[in-house]
Amino acid sequence: TQGEPFSSTSIYAQYRVFKAAREAGIIVMLDGQGADELLAGYEGYPASYLRSLLEKGKFFEVITFLKFWSQWPGRGPKRALLKLGSEITPGPLKKLARRAIGHNLTPNWLNVKIIKEQGVVMDFPSQHPMSEGARGRRLSERLRSTLSGNGLASLLRHGDRNSMRWSIESRVPFLTTDIAEFLLQLPEHYLLSPEGETKHIFRAAMRGLVPDAILDRKDKIGFETPEGEWLSEDNVKIANWLDKENNVNFLDKSKCISEIEKIVKRKKNIDYTAWRLLNFTRWNKILD
Repeated sequence: TQGEPFSSTSIYAQYRVFKAAREAGIIVMLDGQGADELLAGYEGYPASYLRSLLEKGKFFEVITFLKFWSQWPGRGPKRALLKLGSEITPGPLKKLARRAIGHNLTPNWLNVKIIKEQGVVMDFPSQHPMSEGARGRRLSERLRSTLSGNGLASLLRHGDRNSMRWSIESRVPFLTTDIAEFLLQLPEHYLLSPEGETKHIFRAAMRGLVPDAILDRKDKIGFETPEGEWLSEDNVKIANWLDKENNVNFLDKSKCISEIEKIVKRKKNIDYTAWRLLNFTRWNKILD
């Protein structure tokens, strides 16, 4: 359905939602895509918000924001300090800092030499651009960037493929020019509150229309899937897939198998590595 490898099993979860909707006789659906990118959803893009406060000299607000933001589920003081550190660390030192906290640029299952020989530049993703005219408005600047960048574009493409597979018209009411222009001109604390609440103005606008239990939720959950269970149940089949894969010269097969085994046996936390390796190698085998 997707026509190419994709990076997360959440795309499959979305596929099943559209399938279930079609089986229930639904042919038109409203999709909330774009709300996070317009209203500072997810974690709230705190690094960009902190940059705005720092550029305006609001140092006391930086401290209070970090305190409140860290108290939300899934965040914590450590993540708050990392967000602040990402903004105050000089550019040349950021690579060293990322390595120091365990961000591995080149996992051991990659044959780096072969990749470099093909002209691929091994580096951390570049920072989003910052213009002088956006000083003190870094959150809004970042949201504009996410709207036009690969992230949202990919999600819209995935959604379009999945909905069309089941002949469903999926519409995205947040992604209109009027709404985008209005939201991106608002004071930034209307989007991400000083207490760390994401989509702040939208929650306020929906008060009385949407149940408080929904508006007051603090645990943002996307399309989570039981990847650990799937991997454990099909570990023999998965090992066989990887073992037969022998023509991808930039992957070290034995180390790929070892990586998957660690995840399957719960010796390592589930991350995107397992799915991306499996997804790519299966596609490569099918198209070989």
